[in-house]
Amino acid sequence: MNHTRFLSIFIPAALILPFASLVVPVSTRVVYVNTVEVAALFAGCLLAFLVAVSYRKGLRLAFVFLALYLLIFGMAIIVLPLLERPLGNVFLDLVLAVQLVNYAMLAVAAVFIVRTVDVKKLNWIGWGLLAVTALVCFFVALYPPLSEPVTRVDFQYVMRLLVRIVDAALVTALVPVIWLYVQYLKTQQQQSLTFTVIVTGIVFATVFDFVFESLITAFPGLLAAESELNTLIPEMIYIYGFSVIAVGMFAHLKHDEWGFQAIEKALAQ
Repeated sequence: MNHTRFLSIFIPAALILPFASLVVPVSTRVVYVNTVEVAALFAGCLLAFLVAVSYRKGLRLAFVFLALYLLIFGMAIIVLPLLERPLGNVFLDLVLAVQLVNYAMLAVAAVFIVRTVDVKKLNWIGWGLLAVTALVCFFVALYPPLSEPVTRVDFQYVMRLLVRIVDAALVTALVPVIWLYVQYLKTQQQQSLTFTVIVTGIVFATVFDFVFESLITAFPGLLAAESELNTLIPEMIYIYGFSVIAVGMFAHLKHDEWGFQAIEKALAQ
């Protein structure tokens, strides 16, 4: 086994998890979705901590904060629904606080990656990717809420827009981080595919529910307003994104081991 073969098998295979939610009994669908999301997040968290152990200094801390990002996300799915009724109006403030803390974990991880790599300047491909990502992310984040008639601008409305703007900004900021890391690994003759897969999973889980929402807003005839798919499809997107992160983390962890095994096999022939 090598990382390329592993990824080519398990990234498509991970689609089974979200699409299974379409066939499980309706009575158990919510439990299935939440269980799979949490399992994927906790698996990614554990693997990120194991990857961190294999690094030193900056990159170790980068993967520690990626692990914390996944851990907080998983704990939020478990704990927050239990607090909604007891907290009442304060619940939305708690959700916002948890989101901001989680964003901070991801942002700090990105800072440690940038501080570690030797390449400090983006090439023209990196700048092009950054521009396209910013355009797409901010459009899909802001189009749905801004396309609705605004009858009242209150705190919750502002917070809703703010969270979406932060989501878009975070994903946009990840692009130069990825590209700087790719440039760095190329200078070291190292593999960047597994790390790219990890961050792609984060981007997919963060942005593609906005993409879906934008499509439904632009073409309201695609789904009936009462269709369960309006809530199920975003959850499927999250499941797949979290699963891709876990798959990428496992391949990243096993990369060196598989490489040594390939060398030993070649020498034995």
